[in-house]
Amino acid sequence: QPLADGRSNIVVMGERRFALRSLLPEDTPYLVGAVEEFDDQPGTAPLPQERAELLALAEEYRQALAILADSPDDEPDWAEQGETFTFQVAAITGLDVDSKARLLATRSTRERTRSLIEQLPPLLRLVRARADVHVRARGNGKGGHGHDIVTDA
Repeated sequence: QPLADGRSNIVVMGERRFALRSLLPEDTPYLVGAVEEFDDQPGTAPLPQERAELLALAEEYRQALAILADSPDDEPDWAEQGETFTFQVAAITGLDVDSKARLLATRSTRERTRSLIEQLPPLLRLVRARADVHVRARGNGKGGHGHDIVTDA
């Protein structure tokens, strides 16, 4: 996103998580830093029922997004993803940047799973409602039973 002063906001997708340790003095128009990569702490996998609950929420969310995008329902293979599953779920959600950054910094897969289970239901209600409106709007008033009009007589 170009800014008025000539700078830009840039969003990137990474393959590894890292912590910025220091900025390096470089003669470049962009910042250069020394980083330390990190993974989740061992032994922090979610319980099977937590993973299943998050999977169900993620699937509902993904299906509602597919309706909104009028795109085919291409199912990702969530089962193939280990700790990255939580990152994939976070990536498709409408979470704000600060929430996503907190999830990215969390070094426990179970804690990330629980956080997403807590945060997804209100987002899911919103995207489902938008998908329902989208489906009705595509019908252009044709088909289906509308609401009954009730009057005080």
